[in-house]
Amino acid sequence: MIVGFAGSRLQRLEWGGWLAVAASAVAMVLGVLIGVGEAASPGATTNRQMLWLHLPAASPFPDGFSLVMGTLVDPLSALMLIVVTVVGFVVLLYSIGYMHQDHGLPRYYAELSLFLAAMSALVLANNLLEFFLFWELVGLCSYFLIGFYYEKPSAASAAKEAFLVTRVGDVMFLAGIFLFFYLYAGSGPAGLGGWAANGFVFVHNGTPFVPIGTGNGTLRTVAGIMILGGAAGKSAQFPLHVWLPDAMEGPTTVSALIHAATMVAAGVYLLAITSVFLGFTSFDDLVIVAIGGTTTFFAATMAVVHPDIKRVIAYSTISQLGYMVLAIGAGFTMVGLYHLFTHAFFKALLFLAAGSVIHAVGTQDLFKMGGLRRKMPLTATAFAVGGLALAGIPPFAGFWSKDDILASVYSTLGAHPAYWPFYLLALAAVFLTAYYIFRAWFLAFSGDRARDPAAEHAHEGPWTMQVPLVVLAAFAVGAGLFAYLPGMQNLLEHGAGIPPVYGPTNVLLSAVSVGLAGAGILSAWALWGNGRVYALPATSPAQRLRRLLLERYYLKAAYDWVGARGLYTIARVADFVDVYVIDGTVRGFERAFGGLSDRARRIQSGLVSDYASYVVAGLIVVFVLLLLVAPFVLDHVGGG
Repeated sequence: MIVGFAGSRLQRLEWGGWLAVAASAVAMVLGVLIGVGEAASPGATTNRQMLWLHLPAASPFPDGFSLVMGTLVDPLSALMLIVVTVVGFVVLLYSIGYMHQDHGLPRYYAELSLFLAAMSALVLANNLLEFFLFWELVGLCSYFLIGFYYEKPSAASAAKEAFLVTRVGDVMFLAGIFLFFYLYAGSGPAGLGGWAANGFVFVHNGTPFVPIGTGNGTLRTVAGIMILGGAAGKSAQFPLHVWLPDAMEGPTTVSALIHAATMVAAGVYLLAITSVFLGFTSFDDLVIVAIGGTTTFFAATMAVVHPDIKRVIAYSTISQLGYMVLAIGAGFTMVGLYHLFTHAFFKALLFLAAGSVIHAVGTQDLFKMGGLRRKMPLTATAFAVGGLALAGIPPFAGFWSKDDILASVYSTLGAHPAYWPFYLLALAAVFLTAYYIFRAWFLAFSGDRARDPAAEHAHEGPWTMQVPLVVLAAFAVGAGLFAYLPGMQNLLEHGAGIPPVYGPTNVLLSAVSVGLAGAGILSAWALWGNGRVYALPATSPAQRLRRLLLERYYLKAAYDWVGARGLYTIARVADFVDVYVIDGTVRGFERAFGGLSDRARRIQSGLVSDYASYVVAGLIVVFVLLLLVAPFVLDHVGGG
């Protein structure tokens, strides 16, 4: 608020950004302390709430209904709070150097700070309506930040696209809240009770409530699908994924914070709390597994050909979120959150390293880079560390969490053979992930010189950009080992979905996974290493596949067609009905009665002779009617 209202003056003194950094540093310290406190007290929860709204007694609440606003700290929210505050602080510090020449910095820091506040409140919310309130505020901040360069038509369009696509998911999420409310409203004394004790839902007169909704009822299944729709919109899962690559029109710092580590993780967090505290039906689980497994492979295929360094990482984000969704659908919620935790750090590292490159060379096109390892050794090393973590190479962070997902889901395949196709897609995505991220590294950093002369003057950014890279690189190396610390296990083992005991089968799966990742790295080196640029022959049949991938399987074009043709046609039909049917009917009555009134006015001529003729004509009409009607009346009376 201070940066927003007094930002112009503060910015002239170069204090605005530092004020935001200082505030985020305080939030980070508090977030880490909360996380440490939860880690030291297994399963502990702290719930503080106040009455927000009370409705009088009415069916189905004979005792009335109370809705609260509250703050809940438990292992799940503590884990997310660490991610949000640590990554938020690092990104804001990085922004000091990266954004120093941009205009509108007070607006930038105010919006980014508001986003961090909203995301923290979302994580700490103790009921679904409060959660939804801050969920929407997070989406609004995303709209502002994606469209930060609103003078560019592409940025303004991307902001609107993100806003509209995520609104589709938000409507589904709200419908899911209402359906769960309906399901639980008459179930026992508490209606939708607080999750301080047992469930992440509403509070009825402050009474704790154990959700009793189990089984596979149709309404319960629909409620779960609606929650999945909300999560898919926010976490850019198929088919609501189209907005995230275009969201790269915003500053790279925004991409690192909102679209890699925090906002897009909110959808996964929603699935996690729903899974733990409300539960999905078996059909819901299958759909979640299908969405997660398909998205993991689907997004990775598009990343293998894209020339834009930021969009490659954006597709990677969609793919890695798919792994998390896959784990939650298979029943391993904590394994999915474990990958969310590690992914936040190495994906933020990749985005900030890409931002360092863009800051130095002024382009996002990988084919205009090259040879940057000599000029930017720290950035090259940081990107490589993030790439190794993303590819799942031990001992980097991504290896531990990604392999836990593969091992956990594999353990369910005997009981759920329908999961097999989606598991195989996720396994194939391991190869693609390693290939596309090191394709980007080789194109940007390998070789003797840059392919674009403008990149010859590249150099490392200021210390405010270099320190965050070092910090995040350390997390990308060591974050995966946190799960093996006693305190961290307390954060991960709260609720359902504990990974199976690591045995010989898991060792074999890890070997397969690491082998696929190694093969992907070697394939990238063979095609793009040492400054090589592989050019697909123009006559190659694979050109059609490449075009298909660059066009995103034509899904965005299909959505645009639906918007431009389908919805526009519906709008034209509605306009026709409005103008010619509804308004036309009203105007028709108006013209008809207006014409009758006009004719009636002419009768009032003011001439006595006209009025006498009207009287005579009336008498004649009455006389004729009597002549016609009288015989009938007389016959009828006589017959009676």
